[in-house]
Amino acid sequence: MKQPIVALQHCRAYSAGHIDPVLQQIWDAAVMPDLFGKRVLVKPNILSDAPPSKAVTTHPEVLASLLRLLLDLGAKPMVGDSPAIHTASFTGRRSGLRTVCDELGVPWADFLDGTAETAETVSGRNRIYRVSRHALECDCIVSVPKLKTHKLMFYTGAVKNLMGVIPALGKSSCHLKYRNSRSFARFLAELCSALPPVIAVADGITAMEGPGPNSGFPRTLGMLASSADCAALDVAASAGMGYDPREVPLCRAMHAGSLTLALSPGDITYPLHTPEQFAPGDFKLIDTAQRDIPLWNFIGPRILRLLSRQEGPAVMPERCIACGKCALICPNGSAAEHAAGEYRINLRTCIRCWCCHEVCPADAVAAIHPGKQH
Repeated sequence: MKQPIVALQHCRAYSAGHIDPVLQQIWDAAVMPDLFGKRVLVKPNILSDAPPSKAVTTHPEVLASLLRLLLDLGAKPMVGDSPAIHTASFTGRRSGLRTVCDELGVPWADFLDGTAETAETVSGRNRIYRVSRHALECDCIVSVPKLKTHKLMFYTGAVKNLMGVIPALGKSSCHLKYRNSRSFARFLAELCSALPPVIAVADGITAMEGPGPNSGFPRTLGMLASSADCAALDVAASAGMGYDPREVPLCRAMHAGSLTLALSPGDITYPLHTPEQFAPGDFKLIDTAQRDIPLWNFIGPRILRLLSRQEGPAVMPERCIACGKCALICPNGSAAEHAAGEYRINLRTCIRCWCCHEVCPADAVAAIHPGKQH
């Protein structure tokens, strides 16, 4: 395995005039694979069908530039994703991403129209993953994440973005099976290795800081990145935001699984710029001092809560709009309707997956400590 290459370049505005030349430059500098005649699934980040100004989704101008590039290269792209709460009403138009596909004549892959199984052998055990059939019917996946902080995983980028190949609420049940950031990172690494080859282009022109990936704040980072090694891109991009990648669970898991040689920025070749040239210094990050307790899967949640001061999510009634999305996505029923139109989260049973926080459209889920639950 050769030392990975990550191409990082400055880009300050979401317009074709700014993005097109930068994207071509970083694509060439990263020595991306030949995609002529290949079926390519372009996988943007659509946590929810939010407008571009929220910095929740991949910006449509980045998707448009990438699709033009792929078409010029002779590839056969299609675009698809499954948001956190995926129903037949999801269109991808509010984010602007579906409109881009329509304008360029690129097919939109409906991730609800069929699934397929893929397997990966891990420690002698054959693990089965049920994903959108489109993720397995392509020759290559281009992960196109929005660079954001993440309450559970600290950072979300190219590899975490692959979670969207699992349709509908299948994603939520994965949190119940893999209950802390370390085990969830191992799961994502295994999922990545079970998919067709994954390359990445990351949208960090405007990133998200603070309590991401849904309730954080847009923050100009001015970065576009590309790499044929999606895990190496995450190492470089997380460092560009100000993290030590060695403290990011998914970066560690990808390296531990021999899926990349990169664990720190020095393990990567940079043909253009280095992460240090982007790091703003005051980017609001998730505190990586939070640590999972290894005994989680061996002692009951109630006992663990007595031993831990680990913060958990709570619904702020003054902000809650009673949409019920927190209860819908909660993998074990800890978030539920307590009374008519009143939702609460039981911290004694909560597994701290923060799915409720991810999907709340009103920013009504905040972090509190167990003893302060009302």
